[in-house]
Amino acid sequence: MIVSCSNNPTTPAAEDKPVITSLSPVLGMTGDEITISGKNFGDSQASSFVSFNGTKATLYLQWSNTSIKVAVPSGATTGNIYVTVGSQKSNGLTFTIQADGTQPAITNLSSTSFNVGNQITIYGKNFGSKSADSKVFFNGIEAIYYPNWFPTAIMVLVPENAKSGKLYVSVAGVKSNEVDYTISNTILDPVITSINPTIAQSGTSVQIYGENFGNSVGANSYVEFGTYKATIVYWNNTGITVEVPEMPSGEVSVTVTSNNKKSNGFTFRVQSKAVVIVPMVQIPAGSFMMGSANIIDLDAYPQHKVTFTKPLLVGETEISQAQYKKVMNLSNPSSIKDDGNPVEQLTWYSAVDFCNRLSKMEGYTECYTINGTDVTWNKSANGYRLLTEAEWEYACRAGSTGSVGNKDGSQANPNDIAWTTNNSDAIHHVGLLAPNDFGLYDMHGNAAEWVWDYYDFYDESDATDPPGPTEGYERIFRGGGYIDSPVGCSTFKRYSANGLQQQYYIGFRVCRTK
Repeated sequence: MIVSCSNNPTTPAAEDKPVITSLSPVLGMTGDEITISGKNFGDSQASSFVSFNGTKATLYLQWSNTSIKVAVPSGATTGNIYVTVGSQKSNGLTFTIQADGTQPAITNLSSTSFNVGNQITIYGKNFGSKSADSKVFFNGIEAIYYPNWFPTAIMVLVPENAKSGKLYVSVAGVKSNEVDYTISNTILDPVITSINPTIAQSGTSVQIYGENFGNSVGANSYVEFGTYKATIVYWNNTGITVEVPEMPSGEVSVTVTSNNKKSNGFTFRVQSKAVVIVPMVQIPAGSFMMGSANIIDLDAYPQHKVTFTKPLLVGETEISQAQYKKVMNLSNPSSIKDDGNPVEQLTWYSAVDFCNRLSKMEGYTECYTINGTDVTWNKSANGYRLLTEAEWEYACRAGSTGSVGNKDGSQANPNDIAWTTNNSDAIHHVGLLAPNDFGLYDMHGNAAEWVWDYYDFYDESDATDPPGPTEGYERIFRGGGYIDSPVGCSTFKRYSANGLQQQYYIGFRVCRTK
């Protein structure tokens, strides 16, 4: 038997070749410690070594078969890191050498595989604060939308047309290291979660909320109300603002189509422009003396100057039972049922609820947040609301300085403009008598009117656009009713009651800030 021998070592099998799976971090400066993870590195270093773009490392802090800790050597440049074990050289992974500590640096991503339109987080350092020259690029495509930008983390939406490749951050023209990522090419269906408001007229702006809409309007992206395409005002991945298209009134399904993918339908009611539930009259900005100059009228004293800086839209009449039923789903608390009469025997809370419902029906922002008996007023909202006590008296006076509002330029005869005990023993249809000089009916008498304010004593100081007291026990109602004398229906006469109280002679009127 002949046996052949050789002094040459056996070539290692391919599966024993060292493999680098990751670097941490992926960038650094000379002397920084990095960790190389992988396999087949050997249990000890022996003659094995790590090279940084051709420069051998000299300081090794730890070496095992699956992990190496090594210091970045002097003279290293940006490029691939390799591990050499015997005659076998590993695959290479890119490591970026930083010239100094101010260059933006990416350490890792929240995910390296994602879809267009997804939000990802980029972690690192030296990103600074967001400015016009702070940008993220996905394989050369600049991102548009950044929900948050911090010195060590950036939240960014993956832009349309982004392809798999390398991502980097640019700050003031200084570019970070690049990080590999993959676009999965799975385009998710858009989803509508809510629309605000859900009832509005054509031409009204509405907000559509959801996900997977895309970061901007593409060639095949649009919103439809039934079969009518809407005008786009604003578009991002989670929110779209559109104008309701000119179309017939009625209930329709709203859908979002993004990149030819259609969302679920969301029910919306297009309101007819011809429907005016509550006719409004605009009263001008101006000043007046509120209250009574006579100390005998104790709770209306002292008289003080009030100024309004904006015009106000005020309901032409008290809210009728017909109007109330239309808004409140046929509910009618009135003691004497007649569609033409003022609604009455309702609580103050029912009045503010009506205001919110009417606002929603007509596409305005609701003025009130109602949580049981806790009601707050959003003063920036454009919806319907109760008049403040000062607004009510200004509207009632219509330029008058006396106890009765003006008609034809001077103080009116109460019998001409008010149902009181002088001329009636019952409540009447709204708007039967003459209006005051602002064009408002029944500001005196017929039904008294809830207003926004809590009851409190007056301050003698001048006031501008006063919102009324912020706390108290009872709510004000004004104007008196058919059960009161003309004196009881005076411009300055004040009444109050618990907001939960219901009386057959108390109704309300609405207004809207112009």
